[in-house]
Amino acid sequence: MRSSPTVRLDLNTVPRLNTGALDAAWRASPPDVLAQYPGPEERALKRAIAGRLGLRAGMVGIGHGSDELLDLAVRALVPYGGSAVGIEPSFSMYPRCLEAHGGRFVGIPCRRRLPVDQLARSPADLTLLASPNNPTGTAFSLGSLERLLQRTDRPMLLDEAYAEFAGHDAIPLLADYPQLLILRTFSKAYGLPGIRVGYALGRPALIRRLERLRGPYSVSTFSLRAARAAWDAPEYCRDRIREARTERRWLFPRLRAQGWPVAPSSANFLLLGPVASAAPLAERLEAAGLRVRRLPPFPSRPGEHLRVTLGTREQNLRLLAELGEHRP
Repeated sequence: MRSSPTVRLDLNTVPRLNTGALDAAWRASPPDVLAQYPGPEERALKRAIAGRLGLRAGMVGIGHGSDELLDLAVRALVPYGGSAVGIEPSFSMYPRCLEAHGGRFVGIPCRRRLPVDQLARSPADLTLLASPNNPTGTAFSLGSLERLLQRTDRPMLLDEAYAEFAGHDAIPLLADYPQLLILRTFSKAYGLPGIRVGYALGRPALIRRLERLRGPYSVSTFSLRAARAAWDAPEYCRDRIREARTERRWLFPRLRAQGWPVAPSSANFLLLGPVASAAPLAERLEAAGLRVRRLPPFPSRPGEHLRVTLGTREQNLRLLAELGEHRP
């Protein structure tokens, strides 16, 4: 019977957690500080993020993961019962957030190129996109995002949870487009999914709209200190980005050589599909100690898919060997 722990290739996190940031935050945090409500820690993190990105501190918002910020943004920017338009397939939380607010998410089919014309013509209250997109890994060009911003003045919420792995982002657009709000996270490239810290970037007026809806002290003192420690030691993030890109270049052609349909990706994961007998295959992989994410058919993409997080070289070799035992 297998006794080693299951390798989590289903969460899109990096394979080496940022224990250095946790240790640094713990060593610098006396118990009487951690026992207090947070206060100066959040202001300090905002200033640090803004300083490196060349923004004003008022252009940064902090949340309990980017999930809290996503929920706040939907509540702040979409009238109750309204709608958001984006692409399909995309992150499953988008329609759930809209439905919780009495609204709906309208997905426009998208393969590689952003459907700017269709998105711009939509009467929705909010444009909601991810770049790179989850689960496809597609990163949209700065030019295509700017063309969309030029076509409509409604708010655009751009989820950049995986932007570090793509090598480009939309932060330069903040200077010219006051309707743009960007979400980022410490859960992916910074290797701290358990501390639940995300941040939003946008004009101060947009940030204030989110913060008016946010409950008090939603992020713990220790989480804020751990995020600051990670931000102040960017070499960890650079190493994880380098590792993910190396493994992406290595694994992608080998999966295709085995016959697996796999989409090009700018993120730290790959989408395989359509995959015959996806459920039994996912179960066999888990029995071998490798958990992947099984996805249902999408309206624009029939058949089931598997989303596979890039692991270490050893983990990716195990995955390739297991997949090699099965027909695509």
